[in-house]
Amino acid sequence: MAIIEKNGNFYLEGVKTPGKNAVYSSNRNLIERIEETENGVYKAKKFGLFSMYCTYRDFIDGFGLMYVDEAFSEMTQNDPFFTGEPDAENMLQFPTDGVREKLRSLFDSLGIPKSFLDTPDPKNLYQNQVSSVLSKIPSEKLTAFVILNGHLQAPMSLLLLFLHDMYTIEDFKSNPYQFDSKENAHYYITVEVVKSWLEIFETEKEKTGYSK
Repeated sequence: MAIIEKNGNFYLEGVKTPGKNAVYSSNRNLIERIEETENGVYKAKKFGLFSMYCTYRDFIDGFGLMYVDEAFSEMTQNDPFFTGEPDAENMLQFPTDGVREKLRSLFDSLGIPKSFLDTPDPKNLYQNQVSSVLSKIPSEKLTAFVILNGHLQAPMSLLLLFLHDMYTIEDFKSNPYQFDSKENAHYYITVEVVKSWLEIFETEKEKTGYSK
C-alpha cells in the first residue's frame, strides 16, 4: 500500500480500521512504521502497531472517555490499592515496592485528597477525581493505558503512576511464567510494541512540539 499526503496528513492508501476509518496521521513516522511492521497485511486482530492504531482511531482519539469510562471505573473499583486491601502489594504480579508512597505523592501532585487512600471509596475516587485526570491524558498515552490493561491486566494504580512517569513500563513485563513460554513472550511483545508506539509520538513531539 502506498503512503499518500493530503492536506498535511499521511494516509495508508486503501487501508481502513475495523471502524471504517482511514489510516492517517500528520505524524509521517507513525504511518511509515505501521507500513513497515505490517508487511502489507493489515489485520486488526494481530497485535502490533496497526492494531494499536485501530484502538486509537476507533475508540480513543476524539472520543475522550466515551468508550472506556465504564471499564476505567471498574478498574478503579477492583484495584487493591484503592479498595483498602492490607496485602495489596502481594495481590499483583507486577513490582509494587514503594507503590503506596508513590500513590500518596501522585495524589498530592494532582490535588486528589489522600483520604481516598486512607478511607477507601473507589467509586467516588474514579467519578470525582481519576476520570478528570484521565480525560486530560493525550490520546496516544491513553491508548497505551488501554492496551496494557487489556493485554496484561495492569491495574489502575500502576497505570496512573506509569502515565505520570512514576512507574517504568519495563515493570509490566513481570509475570509468573517460564522465560521460554508463550505467556512470557506475550508480556514481552506487548510491552515492546507499546514502547515503540509511545516512542514514535515522543519523537514527533520533540521535532515539532506536537505528538500527532
